[in-house]
Amino acid sequence: MTPDQFARRAVAELRAVKLRSAPPAGYLGTTKYEVLGVYTRDVERIGRELASQLPEDWIAPLIALRAHDIFEAKVLATDIAVRKHKLFAKSQWPKFSRWLEDCEGWALVDNLSCDVLSAFLTRWPELVDKTAPWTRSKNLWKRRAGLVVLVRPARTGQFADELFERMAVAANDHDPMIYKAVSWALRSLISTHRSDVEQFLINHESVLKSAVIREVRTKLTTGKKAIRTTDSTR
Repeated sequence: MTPDQFARRAVAELRAVKLRSAPPAGYLGTTKYEVLGVYTRDVERIGRELASQLPEDWIAPLIALRAHDIFEAKVLATDIAVRKHKLFAKSQWPKFSRWLEDCEGWALVDNLSCDVLSAFLTRWPELVDKTAPWTRSKNLWKRRAGLVVLVRPARTGQFADELFERMAVAANDHDPMIYKAVSWALRSLISTHRSDVEQFLINHESVLKSAVIREVRTKLTTGKKAIRTTDSTR
Protein backbone atom coordinates (compact mmCIF):
# COMPACT_ATOMS: atom_id res chain seq x y z
CA MET A 1 0.00 0.00 0.00
CA THR A 2 1.46 3.36 -1.05
CA PRO A 3 1.29 6.40 1.25
CA ASP A 4 -1.45 7.93 -0.92
CA GLN A 5 -3.44 4.70 -0.86
CA PHE A 6 -3.13 4.54 2.92
CA ALA A 7 -4.32 8.13 3.24
CA ARG A 8 -7.30 7.60 0.93
CA ARG A 9 -8.29 4.48 2.86
CA ALA A 10 -8.06 6.35 6.16
CA VAL A 11 -10.23 9.19 4.86
CA ALA A 12 -12.76 6.69 3.50
CA GLU A 13 -12.99 5.07 6.93
CA LEU A 14 -13.52 8.46 8.57
CA ARG A 15 -16.34 9.24 6.15
CA ALA A 16 -17.93 5.81 6.64
CA VAL A 17 -18.65 6.07 10.38
CA LYS A 18 -21.78 7.51 11.92
CA LEU A 19 -21.23 11.25 12.20
CA ARG A 20 -22.43 13.67 14.83
CA SER A 21 -23.63 17.12 13.92
CA ALA A 22 -20.42 18.79 12.86
CA PRO A 23 -19.20 21.26 15.50
CA PRO A 24 -18.91 24.79 14.15
CA ALA A 25 -15.56 25.42 12.56
CA GLY A 26 -15.31 28.57 14.65
CA TYR A 27 -15.27 26.52 17.84
CA LEU A 28 -12.25 24.61 16.59
CA GLY A 29 -10.66 27.85 15.42
CA THR A 30 -10.64 26.78 11.79
CA THR A 31 -12.59 27.83 8.73
CA LYS A 32 -9.96 26.39 6.41
CA TYR A 33 -10.69 22.67 6.69
CA GLU A 34 -13.72 20.46 6.28
CA VAL A 35 -15.05 19.17 9.60
CA LEU A 36 -16.77 15.82 9.21
CA GLY A 37 -18.09 15.48 12.75
CA VAL A 38 -16.43 12.15 13.56
CA TYR A 39 -16.63 11.16 17.22
CA THR A 40 -13.29 11.08 19.03
CA ARG A 41 -13.82 7.44 19.96
CA ASP A 42 -14.11 6.55 16.26
CA VAL A 43 -10.98 8.49 15.34
CA GLU A 44 -9.14 6.56 18.05
CA ARG A 45 -10.56 3.21 16.92
CA ILE A 46 -9.55 3.85 13.31
CA GLY A 47 -6.14 5.02 14.47
CA ARG A 48 -5.62 1.88 16.50
CA GLU A 49 -6.54 -0.34 13.55
CA LEU A 50 -4.47 1.52 10.97
CA ALA A 51 -1.39 1.89 13.18
CA SER A 52 -0.81 -1.85 13.04
CA GLN A 53 -0.90 -1.80 9.23
CA LEU A 54 1.72 0.83 8.58
CA PRO A 55 4.80 -0.12 6.54
CA GLU A 56 8.34 0.22 7.82
CA ASP A 57 8.45 3.76 6.43
CA TRP A 58 5.50 4.67 8.62
CA ILE A 59 5.87 8.46 8.56
CA ALA A 60 5.27 8.88 4.81
CA PRO A 61 1.67 7.58 4.98
CA LEU A 62 0.95 9.95 7.87
CA ILE A 63 2.33 12.89 5.90
CA ALA A 64 0.03 11.92 3.02
CA LEU A 65 -2.90 11.76 5.44
CA ARG A 66 -2.08 15.19 6.87
CA ALA A 67 -2.16 16.59 3.35
CA HIS A 68 -5.93 16.09 3.18
CA ASP A 69 -7.86 19.28 3.97
CA ILE A 70 -10.05 17.51 6.51
CA PHE A 71 -9.85 18.30 10.22
CA GLU A 72 -10.27 14.69 11.35
CA ALA A 73 -7.66 13.44 8.86
CA LYS A 74 -5.07 15.65 10.51
CA VAL A 75 -6.17 14.57 13.98
CA LEU A 76 -6.02 10.92 12.91
CA ALA A 77 -2.46 11.34 11.63
CA THR A 78 -1.47 12.73 15.02
CA ASP A 79 -3.28 9.92 16.83
CA ILE A 80 -1.37 7.29 14.84
CA ALA A 81 1.93 9.11 15.36
CA VAL A 82 1.37 9.01 19.13
CA ARG A 83 0.80 5.26 18.89
CA LYS A 84 4.23 5.02 17.25
CA HIS A 85 5.98 7.18 19.84
CA LYS A 86 8.42 4.42 20.79
CA LEU A 87 9.81 4.68 17.26
CA PHE A 88 10.41 8.42 17.44
CA ALA A 89 13.95 9.46 16.55
CA LYS A 90 15.51 12.87 17.03
CA SER A 91 16.14 13.10 13.29
CA GLN A 92 12.36 12.96 12.69
CA TRP A 93 11.75 16.29 14.45
CA PRO A 94 11.75 18.38 11.22
CA LYS A 95 9.08 16.15 9.68
CA PHE A 96 6.72 16.40 12.63
CA SER A 97 7.35 20.05 13.48
CA ARG A 98 6.58 20.88 9.84
CA TRP A 99 3.01 19.74 10.53
CA LEU A 100 2.57 22.97 12.46
CA GLU A 101 2.56 24.80 9.14
CA ASP A 102 -0.88 23.42 8.26
CA CYS A 103 -2.41 23.92 11.70
CA GLU A 104 -5.29 26.35 11.94
CA GLY A 105 -7.27 26.47 15.16
CA TRP A 106 -6.52 25.69 18.77
CA ALA A 107 -7.66 22.08 18.45
CA LEU A 108 -5.09 21.14 15.80
CA VAL A 109 -2.33 23.18 17.43
CA ASP A 110 -2.86 21.73 20.89
CA ASN A 111 -3.30 18.20 19.55
CA LEU A 112 0.03 18.30 17.71
CA SER A 113 1.97 20.32 20.28
CA CYS A 114 0.92 18.43 23.40
CA ASP A 115 0.71 14.91 22.06
CA VAL A 116 3.61 14.73 19.58
CA LEU A 117 6.01 17.67 19.71
CA SER A 118 6.24 17.83 23.50
CA ALA A 119 7.20 14.13 23.48
CA PHE A 120 10.22 15.01 21.36
CA LEU A 121 11.22 17.81 23.74
CA THR A 122 10.91 15.57 26.77
CA ARG A 123 13.13 12.94 25.17
CA TRP A 124 15.57 15.38 23.53
CA PRO A 125 15.54 18.59 25.62
CA GLU A 126 18.04 20.30 23.33
CA LEU A 127 15.28 20.60 20.72
CA VAL A 128 13.50 23.18 22.87
CA ASP A 129 15.60 25.97 21.33
CA LYS A 130 14.03 25.19 17.95
CA THR A 131 10.61 26.12 19.34
CA ALA A 132 11.66 29.46 20.85
CA PRO A 133 11.11 31.54 17.66
CA TRP A 134 7.49 30.42 17.51
CA THR A 135 6.63 32.67 20.45
CA ARG A 136 7.43 35.78 18.41
CA SER A 137 5.97 34.56 15.12
CA LYS A 138 3.49 36.64 13.14
CA ASN A 139 1.48 33.43 12.82
CA LEU A 140 -1.04 33.28 15.67
CA TRP A 141 -1.05 29.49 15.80
CA LYS A 142 2.73 29.25 16.01
CA ARG A 143 2.67 31.73 18.89
CA ARG A 144 0.19 29.51 20.70
CA ALA A 145 2.27 26.42 19.91
CA GLY A 146 5.35 28.10 21.39
CA LEU A 147 3.53 28.17 24.72
CA VAL A 148 1.44 25.02 24.82
CA VAL A 149 4.26 22.74 23.63
CA LEU A 150 5.89 23.31 27.02
CA VAL A 151 2.81 22.98 29.22
CA ARG A 152 2.85 19.21 29.69
CA PRO A 153 6.61 18.98 30.40
CA ALA A 154 6.35 21.97 32.75
CA ARG A 155 3.90 20.09 34.96
CA THR A 156 6.84 18.00 36.10
CA GLY A 157 9.21 20.96 36.27
CA GLN A 158 10.86 20.57 32.86
CA PHE A 159 11.33 23.75 30.79
CA ALA A 160 9.72 25.93 33.47
CA ASP A 161 12.26 28.71 32.99
CA GLU A 162 11.71 28.71 29.24
CA LEU A 163 7.94 28.80 29.71
CA PHE A 164 8.09 31.76 32.08
CA GLU A 165 10.30 33.59 29.56
CA ARG A 166 7.82 32.93 26.77
CA MET A 167 4.86 34.00 28.87
CA ALA A 168 6.63 37.26 29.63
CA VAL A 169 6.80 37.89 25.87
CA ALA A 170 3.14 36.94 25.45
CA ALA A 171 1.81 38.75 28.54
CA ASN A 172 0.48 41.73 26.60
CA ASP A 173 -0.80 39.69 23.66
CA HIS A 174 -4.56 39.85 24.17
CA ASP A 175 -5.62 37.59 21.37
CA PRO A 176 -7.90 35.04 23.07
CA MET A 177 -5.87 32.11 21.75
CA ILE A 178 -2.73 33.53 23.37
CA TYR A 179 -3.98 34.85 26.69
CA LYS A 180 -5.91 31.62 27.28
CA ALA A 181 -2.70 29.69 26.62
CA VAL A 182 -0.88 31.92 29.13
CA SER A 183 -3.57 31.23 31.72
CA TRP A 184 -3.39 27.49 31.05
CA ALA A 185 0.40 27.52 31.33
CA LEU A 186 0.42 29.48 34.58
CA ARG A 187 -2.18 27.20 36.14
CA SER A 188 -0.17 24.16 35.07
CA LEU A 189 2.93 25.53 36.81
CA ILE A 190 1.28 26.08 40.19
CA SER A 191 2.04 22.59 41.50
CA THR A 192 5.78 22.87 40.90
CA HIS A 193 6.48 26.64 40.82
CA ARG A 194 3.78 28.25 42.93
CA SER A 195 5.85 31.18 44.20
CA ASP A 196 7.13 31.92 40.69
CA VAL A 197 3.55 31.98 39.36
CA GLU A 198 2.52 34.39 42.11
CA GLN A 199 5.50 36.64 41.31
CA PHE A 200 4.71 36.49 37.59
CA LEU A 201 1.22 37.84 38.26
CA ILE A 202 2.68 40.69 40.31
CA ASN A 203 5.33 41.55 37.73
CA HIS A 204 2.93 41.53 34.77
CA GLU A 205 -0.31 42.66 36.37
CA SER A 206 -0.38 45.87 34.34
CA VAL A 207 -0.39 44.05 30.97
CA LEU A 208 -2.01 40.67 31.62
CA LYS A 209 -5.60 40.20 30.57
CA SER A 210 -7.86 40.47 33.62
CA ALA A 211 -9.32 37.02 32.89
CA VAL A 212 -5.84 35.50 33.19
CA ILE A 213 -5.23 37.10 36.58
CA ARG A 214 -8.66 36.04 37.82
CA GLU A 215 -8.32 32.42 36.65
CA VAL A 216 -4.82 31.95 38.00
CA ARG A 217 -5.53 33.57 41.35
CA THR A 218 -8.64 31.46 41.75
CA LYS A 219 -6.61 28.33 40.98
CA LEU A 220 -4.02 29.44 43.54
CA THR A 221 -6.62 29.87 46.27
CA THR A 222 -9.23 27.22 45.46
CA GLY A 223 -7.50 24.74 43.19
CA LYS A 224 -10.13 25.39 40.51
CA LYS A 225 -10.30 27.50 37.37
CA ALA A 226 -12.49 30.58 37.68
CA ILE A 227 -14.12 30.68 34.26
CA ARG A 228 -15.28 28.01 31.83
CA THR A 229 -15.12 29.22 28.26
CA THR A 230 -17.06 27.97 25.25
CA ASP A 231 -14.48 28.52 22.53
CA SER A 232 -11.53 26.73 24.07
CA THR A 233 -11.11 23.69 26.25
CA ARG A 234 -8.23 25.24 28.19
